[in-house]
Amino acid sequence: MFYKNSSKEDQRIKKPYIPLFLLVTIIVGGTIGYDIIWTDTDSNIIDALYMTIITITTVGYAEVFPLDTTGRIFTMIIGVLGIGSLFYLLSIFMENLFTYQLLNIRGKKKVQKRLDKLSNHIIVVGYGRVGELATKELIDRDIEFVIIDKEIPDELKSLSNVISIEGDATDDAILSIANIEEAKSLVVATADASTNLFIVLSARELNEKLFIISRSDNTLLEKKLLRAGADRTLNPYSAGGQKMANIAIDPQIMDFIDSNLGTKDGDFLKIEQFELSENNDWHGKTLKELDIRQKSGVTIIGVIRDNDTNLNPFGEFELKSKDQLVAIGTKAQLMKFNELCNS
Repeated sequence: MFYKNSSKEDQRIKKPYIPLFLLVTIIVGGTIGYDIIWTDTDSNIIDALYMTIITITTVGYAEVFPLDTTGRIFTMIIGVLGIGSLFYLLSIFMENLFTYQLLNIRGKKKVQKRLDKLSNHIIVVGYGRVGELATKELIDRDIEFVIIDKEIPDELKSLSNVISIEGDATDDAILSIANIEEAKSLVVATADASTNLFIVLSARELNEKLFIISRSDNTLLEKKLLRAGADRTLNPYSAGGQKMANIAIDPQIMDFIDSNLGTKDGDFLKIEQFELSENNDWHGKTLKELDIRQKSGVTIIGVIRDNDTNLNPFGEFELKSKDQLVAIGTKAQLMKFNELCNS
């Protein structure tokens, strides 16, 4: 159920190549040897192989054909070497089995502790085409999140900022394991409409304050999802169609947005939201007085107060505690603004 980066743990699993090679070599050598020893009899290669196997496994059956002194000495050599290599192989197998189970238990406990410590985190359900794009965006922004799906690719399990849970998200126990009670947001991105609806219902019951975004492939489903408790719905086909239409209407504008707005490191512009704390020094001051543009390089494009949005506020706009500031700038500029905002 739980997966994490296990490259170090894999080094503890021993490879049985050497004992397996020794055992095969002894079986082949024994078969050839008995075939040579019984040259004057009517034995065949199967008789020689059979004699080798019962010698190595200490079954204790009688000799297939009589053995002289040379044959008995050869049998003792095959027995000692064969039994040794067989037990060597079995010991490695049992050790690996014990190690795997031990690591699996430790891994589950370690990931569970990590999940229990999570709060205000994001959970993504479904790793299809839509879910993959959502997780890629979170990975690019270096945001720790939980992914839930019945099958998760190994490359995703190995990422340090991703906690992977393989299971059915319609099961409340799986959502609880992901610590949904303490989560900030839930992205429901499975391709099945009824599954999305069921997950939204369960999630809303488990966490009333959770912000839920769900995939919706049609208008009828969108209404049901909103009634079930989703805060937002997104139709990936509608969003794609709208973008294609916008490109056809204003290709230069869309090229500008695609070229300059992004989430990766570099000079891409990003839009982020910042909340003023209750006792923030900026309370009662205007944007002009704070001179945010000159000090940080970001531009305030909106202020959200009591669910009302003030777009492109003027310099005389007076800030209050608990205001949500929507700023645009590069990653470095936004980090500088965050320092100023919380200083």
